[in-house]
Amino acid sequence: MSSPIVVLSSSSSSLEETSWENESDSPFKGKPTVKSTKKSEVIKKLFTKEKSPDGPPKQNEITIMIAGVKVNLPVNPYGTQKALIHQVIKTIKAAQNCLLESPTGSGKTLALLCGTLAWLQAEIERINKLQMESYFEEIFENKMDDSAGNANNRKHVDNPFTSEVSFAKPEYGKKSIYSSPKKFDSSPRHYAMSLGSPAENITNISDSPRSPSNSQNPPKHERVPVVYYGTRTHKQLQQVIKEFKRTVYCKEIRMSILAGRDRTCLMPFDRKVWKTKDDMCAECIKTKSSLMNASSPQTSSCKFYDNRMSLTHSNLPPAFDIEDLVEAGAKLKACPYFAAKSMAARAKIIFCPYNYLINPFIRERMRINLADNIVVIDEGHNIEDICRDEATCTIERRRISEAVDQLQYAKRYVKMGQDEAARGETIDFFIKTLQIWDKCLIEQSDRVSRENTDMWNMNEFMAMLNENGIGQNNYHNFNFHLSKLLRMQDDLYGVGQHTVALLETMDSALGYLFKDECKHAEDFVPMLLKGDDSRALYRRRSYTGEFKGANISIRLLCMSPAVLFEGLTKARSIILASGTLSPVGSMKHELGAEFNVSCLNHVISRERVWIGTLRNCESSEQLKCTKDNMEKKQVQDSIGKAILRVCDVTPHGVLCFHSSYTSMRLLHQRWQQTGLWDKLNSLKYIFKESDNTTDHDEIMKEYYSAAEVDRGAILFAVYRGKVSEGMDFRDRQARAVVTIGVPFPTIGDRMVTEKMKYNDKHSNGKKLMRGWDWYNVQAFRAMNQAIGRCVRHLNDWGAVLMIDERIAEQRNLEYLSKWVRDFLGNNHFTFDELMHRQNSLTRFMENMSKE
Repeated sequence: MSSPIVVLSSSSSSLEETSWENESDSPFKGKPTVKSTKKSEVIKKLFTKEKSPDGPPKQNEITIMIAGVKVNLPVNPYGTQKALIHQVIKTIKAAQNCLLESPTGSGKTLALLCGTLAWLQAEIERINKLQMESYFEEIFENKMDDSAGNANNRKHVDNPFTSEVSFAKPEYGKKSIYSSPKKFDSSPRHYAMSLGSPAENITNISDSPRSPSNSQNPPKHERVPVVYYGTRTHKQLQQVIKEFKRTVYCKEIRMSILAGRDRTCLMPFDRKVWKTKDDMCAECIKTKSSLMNASSPQTSSCKFYDNRMSLTHSNLPPAFDIEDLVEAGAKLKACPYFAAKSMAARAKIIFCPYNYLINPFIRERMRINLADNIVVIDEGHNIEDICRDEATCTIERRRISEAVDQLQYAKRYVKMGQDEAARGETIDFFIKTLQIWDKCLIEQSDRVSRENTDMWNMNEFMAMLNENGIGQNNYHNFNFHLSKLLRMQDDLYGVGQHTVALLETMDSALGYLFKDECKHAEDFVPMLLKGDDSRALYRRRSYTGEFKGANISIRLLCMSPAVLFEGLTKARSIILASGTLSPVGSMKHELGAEFNVSCLNHVISRERVWIGTLRNCESSEQLKCTKDNMEKKQVQDSIGKAILRVCDVTPHGVLCFHSSYTSMRLLHQRWQQTGLWDKLNSLKYIFKESDNTTDHDEIMKEYYSAAEVDRGAILFAVYRGKVSEGMDFRDRQARAVVTIGVPFPTIGDRMVTEKMKYNDKHSNGKKLMRGWDWYNVQAFRAMNQAIGRCVRHLNDWGAVLMIDERIAEQRNLEYLSKWVRDFLGNNHFTFDELMHRQNSLTRFMENMSKE
């Protein structure tokens, strides 16, 4: 049943009760009915909550005032959760940004949700009240004018509840990647916090907030901000939505979730016909009238797309994930992909992978408008890498050839009409431009005839583009015609998503180099690739396809995550949280935005966590897990015996992280030869991480089951893999974590070496870490993330053994997460000390196993 609202008749002083024509049109839920004729009584009745007739709140609901906002939680919060909520609310109130390092197990996600949504709910009530007061004031003024005989002066009064929610439609054709960042107040500010407040659990590292735009006379028709909540993976999103479901806000604040067609498309996919599901969708949803040039009804060849509007919030639970969405779509024969985008227009919190928020083209396709809205990035420790990856552009010659063929084919089927000439002009423009790019790549092939890669000087590269008429002077035309092509895409038969993606990539590349007086040109390194390297370096791009034969590519390596992150700064607030942001100072400067920074303490008591390092081999030689040292048999044997010792004293589950799959195979082969593998297998069931998604899910299911039994299990995994990045191992699933070595990036990787050079060059001007410091940070962030897989809640317990003598060096200790440093202390073991029966690890395990 729809919720009633109040409308005052323009010809009468009486109040009438009316309803939304469609409940989904209303951005608010559960507003009370009002039947009072007095304005003060109306306002009081609308915004003064009565006591619940059912008595006190539910047993598991906690209501607490934090930072002046009433916050509802499903559990009694930890002190660190109160501190995090306090920081979140303070940040959003002041329209600032915040970096929050909150250890795993501290209830970070629940606190982020409750803090953000508590403020949002209060803001909805504030704006609702403000607009209703304004509404009645104007009605009153009109009545006074009527009484005075000034009916001609009567103002038009808009119903305050019919204002559009803050979710703007995409402005197709406006391809601005570079939004002007907010002006920051560079003056130092310090916020004093009273003793006993939640903020006492926060270690303040810096406080350089943006100046909030406080207005004494806010507009009468303010919009309620939308919250965009992003994580790195859909698996993490699933966990976030589980937390959202626990809150009272899931029944009060409407949500939606965004995902790609790979996860949501219901149409049977034939790989013999289509390269990707995106290509299939693009062709199937083209209306029959557009393909046949007829005035027949606008239906497509996809029944799910035609029925997409049948799937709405009314068909779903208040909190739903991708699986729920797809299941509901299948029952209704409605497209989950387009339905989710439609529901997002009526939602106040939208969940998505955070590359959807970072990439400007994905933002446009998904109709994501960040302006004056709130962005929450959870598990954001990889945000720098994701920004650089998304901004890095690769232009492959084989893609160019395919695009030319598709455009020439499409030109023959351009829909007849008065704009046929204009459409043909756009297609001809791209055919000609792509042929020039193809010619340039062929001419440059000699540069990589002997080597597979060649670095370009940026000035030389830009000169080459300009000389061939595809540079700065051509960019405006390219951007103009791309906008036209995107608008006419439904009429382009045979043009696949690879072609569209290629043109968007070219538009990005030219924009990065030539827009805003070439301000970002120095943030890129041009690179020419040949053969298999061009495919290998084309990683993490959604539109990679089958690789056939030699191929020449131009790649623009992005060195600065700030290039894309500045697109987020139009948001009201950005809250970036993770358990492993340290060192947070470098992240601020890499992202090029102002942040308040807070590091929270762990909720776990000291006696429930044991952390130590192993510094030497059985032979007393220093144990340094470099690539060369890992070839030594004594190093391999010492590591194996250390792991065997941990498994011997640890009940249930053990996680062990290697630097790479190559290193994992090397050690396992040695242990199988020496018989150590059999000893390990007698203590624990053995599992190994797989990079195959199907195998991975099955392996994890088996590991979780095996870890619960008395014998327990050990899972070997790699840093930066699926296991280390955000998976939850609680209680018996991980009573110990063993890390082998420090996962430094490959020093021979061109991206790594060029990034180090870039940071050295800009260390003063942009306040970036020097190259080697940046290199170390990348390694220890990955290690911190792996360490955080255990000890997941207040009553959990576990141990961490870090195998590598370099970790104990003072300069490297600074790269560990604050909570790890606090628990580690001076607990650095020799091999003999670790093997001793009465060491602190053994005593810790014996004591905790008694629980």
